[in-house]
Amino acid sequence: MQRTGTLTAICLVLTLGCPAPQDRSVSGGPKSGRAEELVREIKIKLKLPTEVDDNTRLDDVRALSETEVGYFLTLTRTSETEDGKPLAGPIEAMLRAQACENPSYTQLFEAGLSLRMTYQKDQVEIARIKLTPSDCGH
Repeated sequence: MQRTGTLTAICLVLTLGCPAPQDRSVSGGPKSGRAEELVREIKIKLKLPTEVDDNTRLDDVRALSETEVGYFLTLTRTSETEDGKPLAGPIEAMLRAQACENPSYTQLFEAGLSLRMTYQKDQVEIARIKLTPSDCGH
C-alpha cells in the first residue's frame, strides 16, 4: 500500500457528512451547544461505524465540548508504521497542511469550532490531532 493514498484517505474522512455551521451568537462565536448540534446532524447522515476506505474506519463522532468535535478513527489494514516510519507524524502534517484549504474545515473554523481526530490501531491510540480556528487565522 502506498503511504500517500493512505494519508489522503485518512485526511478526507472529515468531509463525510459535515453540514456547514451557520449559526452565530451576537459576539460572533458559536452558539452554545453548536458542537452537539453538528454531531447530531452528522450521525443522522452517517451510519457509524463507516468505512472511509480500505484502510480507515470512522467509528464515532462526538461533541467533546461546546466548541470541539471529536472524530474517532481506526486504521484497519495498515500498520502504525509504513516503511518502518510511524504514521502519526505524517498524518498530523497532512491534516495541518490541508486544513486551511479545505472548505469543510474552514466553515467549521469560521463558526469557532475545533476538531480533534483520534486514530487507533488494534485498540491502541497512535495519533491525536487537534485543529483549532487559530491554526487557520480565525
